[in-house]
Amino acid sequence: MAKYQQYESVVLKDGQIVTIVEVYEPNGYDADVGHSPKDWSMVCGITDADIVRKATREELEQEYQESMRQLKEQGILK
Repeated sequence: MAKYQQYESVVLKDGQIVTIVEVYEPNGYDADVGHSPKDWSMVCGITDADIVRKATREELEQEYQESMRQLKEQGILK
């Protein structure tokens, strides 16, 4: 069984916080990264060796606030 599950947010060694969208047993993942359509992308071929740990609630809150800021700035949200 994979160490991380679909839709978990994790911190990569490069500092990015990503959300796992696909799990390939035993330790492969694809993940989404970014705050808005302007910088959304997919990171493919992640392995357990690329992941430091699960993201904390505080980190997730910071990511959420940044997403809201960018979406408002782009006129997507009011």
